[in-house]
Amino acid sequence: MRWRVLVCVLGLLTAVTAGCGDDGERAGAAAASSAATSASVSVAPPSPSPTVDRAAVQARARAALIAPDGLVPAGGARAPKEDDDRLWAFESYCAKGVTANAAGVSTSSRRVWSGIGLYVAQVVHANSSVPGTAIVAELRANAAACKQYTQICEANCSDITMLGPVELAVPTGAEAAFALCERRDPPNAGPYHYCQAYLVRGTVVSLVSVTSGGTLGQSQSAMKKVVPIAAAALAKA
Repeated sequence: MRWRVLVCVLGLLTAVTAGCGDDGERAGAAAASSAATSASVSVAPPSPSPTVDRAAVQARARAALIAPDGLVPAGGARAPKEDDDRLWAFESYCAKGVTANAAGVSTSSRRVWSGIGLYVAQVVHANSSVPGTAIVAELRANAAACKQYTQICEANCSDITMLGPVELAVPTGAEAAFALCERRDPPNAGPYHYCQAYLVRGTVVSLVSVTSGGTLGQSQSAMKKVVPIAAAALAKA
């Protein structure tokens, strides 16, 4: 009788021990599964931001400049009187500047030709990431909201009257275009008309500012002769 009881007790202990072993195995498997799940959802460290090659951005601006003798067919001077690479600001119509180019890296290049009867200033703005269309859209809106203002400059600042947009087809080499004209009244000279065309290709904006003769029509006509030349240069950027 005692042996039969002992056998039963031993059987119960074996069953309990086996049950605990199963629970331990299940707990271990659950912990391993949890660790695997945690490993699968772990977040990789962020990649470092790419470094912008400022020299490459500047090279794009430089490439879009009209050739030094490129305005001869339009009646311009054979060589520019000014030629530089520096960061020039966009036009501030009614003192309202451009904010769209705050992102990215901006550079610009400029040439100025001053011949008999034709003055042309070209500034090419290049940005590492901001589309030129976004910048020109802001310039267009600023110009539309502006009627008259005094130029911000160091000396002999002109009073400027906005004359509205000028119809301008998008020339070959550009993706978008916008033009306008102004009347400028400097304090120590007679008034003149100043027409500007913005040409866009990617993240590059080429601005050509033109004045010619004494009438609005003459400046508009001269600007439209310069635009295809500037657009051909822009296509190289």
